[in-house]
Amino acid sequence: MRENLISVLGRGNQELFHSAFLAWLLKPTSAHGLGTRFARAILECLPASYSEGLSGGYEVRTEFREGHSRFDILVRPAKPAAGTKGIVFENKVKSFGTHLQLDAYREQGYNVAVFALLPETLDPDTKTRYPIIEYTTLRDLISSMPLDSQNGYHFFVVQYFEFLDHALSAFDLIRRFACGALQAPVFLQKIANVVEGADFSDNDIRTFNYFYYYNLAEYLRKQAPDLWFGDAGYQENAPEAQRVNTRWLFEKNMQGPPFMEAILHRPFDPHSRWTMHPTFGPLYEQRQFQVAPRLEVWLDLRRIAEAQDPYREVGQIMLGTWSDDLRGMLRDIEPYKSSLKRCGPRNFHREMIQVQELPFDRLAERLRRLLGLLFLQRA
Repeated sequence: MRENLISVLGRGNQELFHSAFLAWLLKPTSAHGLGTRFARAILECLPASYSEGLSGGYEVRTEFREGHSRFDILVRPAKPAAGTKGIVFENKVKSFGTHLQLDAYREQGYNVAVFALLPETLDPDTKTRYPIIEYTTLRDLISSMPLDSQNGYHFFVVQYFEFLDHALSAFDLIRRFACGALQAPVFLQKIANVVEGADFSDNDIRTFNYFYYYNLAEYLRKQAPDLWFGDAGYQENAPEAQRVNTRWLFEKNMQGPPFMEAILHRPFDPHSRWTMHPTFGPLYEQRQFQVAPRLEVWLDLRRIAEAQDPYREVGQIMLGTWSDDLRGMLRDIEPYKSSLKRCGPRNFHREMIQVQELPFDRLAERLRRLLGLLFLQRA
């Protein structure tokens, strides 16, 4: 990617910048000279009721406060009428959003919509309750605007489009490679073109990881049901108290390496496609223990692209437990005593992950082999 004004100024990760720029495009009197074209294009992506009251003119505000609420972007009628307070756009770039915040805006009488760089960062209720305009759509709408090279302000519009296009291309390449649409050498070549000259922040890399984990979990849920152990979260249905298996859990984890894990409280669950190896059955019957498969990857795309090496190690896959009894048993009996590679106090086995093993189908097979250390698959 050649130098871009947005990246040079370091504004690409700042939601305030994106909100301000999109609000500038929405404002008909801005120096971009596009009038209401961008606003009309946005309104066409929303329910017809959202346009009510705006035909007589509107104003655009950013960081607007009303009571305890602060709206990222507010588009409101110039002459408000009863029941037409306007539209609040919540903008999510690399942060997470929940419906609770949006519900509060709606209770204040506003129509609510979301601009989302990644819909993966939105909770399920937001996706079902509110219209979402993805940044891919914003990019395409901007590219359709009638720009004039003689208008100096249109240089900024082009720069913003190019920045979005490259940023979104990185996520698209991760998805395509992970889904098997690209082979490793092609992925490495294409990602090198996209990230050339980029200097990713720690938050950028954590976002790439989160995006990868989210889509991997969706793949496991839909395409690898033997590796989908349960549906509970850390707190949902009190898995610790109920001793139920969790779903695959993941987060950006600002306190350490981003991770993805599942916690198996019931390896003998009759609905599971796995059962405990007989070696460990007596111990489990005596004192039940949990087993946690865990994945940690670090998708620093710039370093991956520079190396151009499909065998480069980019993460690790582990099996862990909180049971001192199980750990002790694994230390004392073969073949585990001599074959397992321990990692920290919890994880009793670790294997490294290479770039070429990031496609979901290959990683699913790695998970199956890993689980095969302790479990047997039912026919």
